[in-house]
Amino acid sequence: MDKKIYVITPNVDKGYFNNKLNLPQSTDLIPNLSALFYASKLKQEKKNVQLFDYYENYYDIIKNINKENTECIYLFLGYANYNNGLKLYKKLKQKGLTVILSGVYNFIDGQNFSDYSFLKEKGLDYEKPIVNMAVTLNYNLIKSLDRLFHYQNQNKEKRMLAMVSQYYGCPKKVNCFHCSSDKIKTDLKIKLSKTPQETIKDIIKIQKKYQLEKVVLGDLMITDKRLEALARSTGKNKLPELRISTAANYITTQSIKSLKKINCREVFLGIESYNENLIRVLDKTFTVKDIDRAMRLLYKNKITAHISLVLGIPGETKETIEKTVNFIKYWKNKRINGQQFCKLQISILTPVPGSALYEVFKSRYGTKNTQQLITGKDWIKNLQKEYLKIFLDKEVAKTVKQYHIKLSKISETKYV
Repeated sequence: MDKKIYVITPNVDKGYFNNKLNLPQSTDLIPNLSALFYASKLKQEKKNVQLFDYYENYYDIIKNINKENTECIYLFLGYANYNNGLKLYKKLKQKGLTVILSGVYNFIDGQNFSDYSFLKEKGLDYEKPIVNMAVTLNYNLIKSLDRLFHYQNQNKEKRMLAMVSQYYGCPKKVNCFHCSSDKIKTDLKIKLSKTPQETIKDIIKIQKKYQLEKVVLGDLMITDKRLEALARSTGKNKLPELRISTAANYITTQSIKSLKKINCREVFLGIESYNENLIRVLDKTFTVKDIDRAMRLLYKNKITAHISLVLGIPGETKETIEKTVNFIKYWKNKRINGQQFCKLQISILTPVPGSALYEVFKSRYGTKNTQQLITGKDWIKNLQKEYLKIFLDKEVAKTVKQYHIKLSKISETKYV
């Protein structure tokens, strides 16, 4: 019997994303590219692999999984699905099956080890991050691709898929204070970056194959130099609408030309705060001046800005919060051809495992107490709660909570 290998991203925990379908980024960032990379790698090795993603019903399938018909099962756990994932992990282990835990961001882009760090911190057995970017994403492994497109249609989104265009991780030399991302850590002698020409070919290929209106480049950050290289490689090809992620300091008059050349209609910016001192606390490399320039240029050129903000940065005051809120209100009122110019992602600063902030939190809260905190239910909310007590003035912490509730109501995406 040809045994099967299952690659499963367990369903999102109830209410995690707080949108109608409870799916990440209102469906534009699924499928889980980490799991898809892994399944694609196994398929390339001629393995009998079965892939199941966030939005797929795999419960009927796992009822029939046993030691005789299954080689092993890879479970991709992230912050959004740990409760469901660990329940599934226990059920499968009870069957005597080989189950390997891996993080959702284990090796997408080769830079984000946040979920891997969490598994390690909880004392669970996990697979060390594997980076093999020589693999081409095999979207045919997604059985419910039509369902994904259906969800996008329900949400009045364009028909889209995500892909990865560069593999060298975050261009910053040092992680941001609150971030658990990292450079590629691998001894594998492999190609670590796609050329701009290869990226353009991939975009055109999946656009034609799946009749896509939009492609999401699921990279942590694309620099201005990379944008210029992509623009040069586009030639006379007509690309679908693109969404990219970058930083405010990379949005310049020159890079706007590149964005328009590659038909980029939406840019994700991790601004985090509209205060110079707080930006410095997070070790960001841009300034408030960069933020202002980026927003003006994007608006002038009719490119949607999707900005990420976090409340409760060490040093936060009522005044800094109000300044950030006023910044949001100003840009939220702007429209491009009748459509909202500024989309918002809001969260409370959280000391996630793997980040420098987490290590500082752990030293103040106590290693044993912290480990008990993250192994409990609603661990993210509990981390946030204790973090606010330790790092912020009581009245400021209260203000953070109040504004988080208010801003969540006008946010397109938010995390608990």
